[in-house]
Amino acid sequence: MQLQHFIHHVSSRITSVDHDSASELSGSGFYLESKGQWFVTNRHNVCRADGSFFDEIVLYTRFMEDGELVWDEYEIGVEEAKDIILLHKDSNVDVALISVDSVFSEMKKYGVVPIVSFLDESHFPTEEKFHDFFQISSTDDVVVIGYPNRFFDEKNLFPIVKRGIISSGWGLSFDDKGHFLIDCRLFTGSSGSVVITKPIYQTHNPVGAGTVSSDPQFWLLGIYCNEPVESEEEIVFEEFSIKKRTRTDLGVVHYWHSIAEMVK
Repeated sequence: MQLQHFIHHVSSRITSVDHDSASELSGSGFYLESKGQWFVTNRHNVCRADGSFFDEIVLYTRFMEDGELVWDEYEIGVEEAKDIILLHKDSNVDVALISVDSVFSEMKKYGVVPIVSFLDESHFPTEEKFHDFFQISSTDDVVVIGYPNRFFDEKNLFPIVKRGIISSGWGLSFDDKGHFLIDCRLFTGSSGSVVITKPIYQTHNPVGAGTVSSDPQFWLLGIYCNEPVESEEEIVFEEFSIKKRTRTDLGVVHYWHSIAEMVK
């Protein structure tokens, strides 16, 4: 697997429109193959706080047209959303899965062949795999792949790749909220980005001797959701007021197993 090719095609965009508030939301997501084919994104990218789906949801998928890579914009209405979108049973877990089996079949009827790469269960960092692959700990390097608003390669449809570290205890539920934190400043539109360990080309056996791998080795750590706000201050002027937020430059990431348990 060529790493740049994988990065290019594992991640994609999603937009949603809420007619009630006349607002449009833009986010990211990634493809996973595990008991079906899925587009993994955040719950808040597809539905309101009460669990009702947005009026319009658009899934962006790459395909070739006249020798050029372009987006196919697949529109998901409310009724179809009820059939193909899974929300995590815990509304505090900001994860949603969109089944793309039927979506891709429908696209192919019109001659649109999706160009995608899938993560799969081999990327889940389960305990039994650690005997022949590196373990995970706080301070480890992470890579975040997604589509921040208006800031990605719109010609080549290439996502933005950012780097950070695990900044809370790995395997622990940060502040008992079911997620962990990364030290990585991200921007609007990044919600739903895939978070993986920094790819390496070497595996290790139990006694520490290295063996070279031709494919990049990495774990799926989870899905980026948002940035915790440290404080919010209202500044009042004579005729208006503004709210000033202090950024933490941290990111909330829901663990990989929050996704895995949805496809059991």
